[in-house]
Amino acid sequence: MTMQIKYKSLLSVLSKTAECRAEYECQELVSWFKNKSVLFNDLKSEIVADVIRHCGFERKRKDDVLIKQGEIGDRLYITLKGQVSIYVIQEQKDSPAEIYQQVNAVCSKKDLEREFLGQYVWSGGEGKSFGEMALLKVDCIRTATVVADMDTDLVVIDRNLYNRSVRDVLEKEFEQKVNFVEKNVLFHGWPVKQQKLLTVALKKETAKFGSYIIRQGAPTEHMFFLLSGEIEITCDQSLFRSQYEDIWREMEALLPGLLPRSSGHCESPHEMMRRKKSQHKIIQMCLLGGNEIVGATSVVLGLPNSLDNAMITRESEILVLSKNNYDRLFNKKFAQKTLANLRERLTMRIYLYIHRCDTLHQAIGTPFLKYLIFLLQDDNAVEELRRTKRRELEEKRGLRTQTYEETEKYDSKEALQMANMLKLLNINPKDRGQGRLPSVESSQRVINEIEEGLRSWVERSRGDSSNLETRFEVQPRPRLMTFHGPGQLKTTSVSQDFLKPDLKNAMSMRRSRTPTD
Repeated sequence: MTMQIKYKSLLSVLSKTAECRAEYECQELVSWFKNKSVLFNDLKSEIVADVIRHCGFERKRKDDVLIKQGEIGDRLYITLKGQVSIYVIQEQKDSPAEIYQQVNAVCSKKDLEREFLGQYVWSGGEGKSFGEMALLKVDCIRTATVVADMDTDLVVIDRNLYNRSVRDVLEKEFEQKVNFVEKNVLFHGWPVKQQKLLTVALKKETAKFGSYIIRQGAPTEHMFFLLSGEIEITCDQSLFRSQYEDIWREMEALLPGLLPRSSGHCESPHEMMRRKKSQHKIIQMCLLGGNEIVGATSVVLGLPNSLDNAMITRESEILVLSKNNYDRLFNKKFAQKTLANLRERLTMRIYLYIHRCDTLHQAIGTPFLKYLIFLLQDDNAVEELRRTKRRELEEKRGLRTQTYEETEKYDSKEALQMANMLKLLNINPKDRGQGRLPSVESSQRVINEIEEGLRSWVERSRGDSSNLETRFEVQPRPRLMTFHGPGQLKTTSVSQDFLKPDLKNAMSMRRSRTPTD
């Protein structure tokens, strides 16, 4: 039976009253419901049949308001066909009653103006459920407004049917999300209200073996928290230049030293073919297990599309956070520590990527990945380097000269080297009339710090766990690169418990066989 015929059969059953729905008709639709919505995956067939027999059915038009923020909820919805969008008003001073009045005033107008319903949060299509939060407790207030984006068919489950059918499943899922937020060190220190908003924003899904949750080059829409299972991360470096044209041009302008130097000899057609073939190669970067984050680099850096591929190599439970929810929750003052920790973890991850690429394909080079290291260190670093490069360009063109006051910003080591050089040249730096000094190459300083950070990461990763702490006690932690202008460096601590692979076996990382093998 085709999906279209199956759906018509479903509508013919749901359009009847509960008393007129035959038992055999409901049983025939059980498999369809289980495949359509993850809500029914873990339910017994007889419970799903009971839901089909007693659920309600509604058909909404575009811009119809299904749920209003601030009202008391008594039902949940499952989308059979169509799509809905969720909006949230985040005014902390307003009470739920005042928010409800505001939403009601907007909905009473002839033409719905969605911008007055709050910030856009999420859109859900076929098989997605919403409204369940209000059923977890009696007289629970709706926390968001839901609007139909097109003609939408919905299954409606009231409180009585919810309590005897899907309550255990949803409560277990909600409790799992609460435990994840409360116990994850990334979210320590968040206000209770913000933790609740994050819990509501996270959507739990089960990913099957062999499926892709991220495709390289696809638009950046979500980041994922892996609860259990295993995910293989791969990427093709040759696509970076076409994926991120603007960022690549900026890298060429700011850090040209990252780009591989040409060998200087004319390539033969055979050599050119071999080089291009080696460049277009998908490399396995790592295998990720429970409590890892996937797709965060593209979201945190605001990349337009995904950096890598993420394929499920063992059935996994994941929590999905949309990019809109990330922007809404993480770009706050209370989340700055979380962002710093997250950036540090992602930096360690990219160091692993660079090491894998350099180990397997040294000829290709990893300029773009190294540039991402620079972007992850500090939000102000890129802007500061832009200003510095602009100043250096103006000096080269004769539009601007560098004064002695600017050279005083260099660190003590550079200042000593400069003083010695001036002494050999018999130049007095305090003579302002002759104190036009050449600019120190800022981009090379940044590149050196990137390379030093990579070497430090490799050394720590190769160290034995028994003497790792001793090494860190005896030697100061190496600095990771954070550029704040000439001579201004910011020390960043390194997480010791994140991504310490066995580099001796880096050439032969094992994974489960996949359908593509």
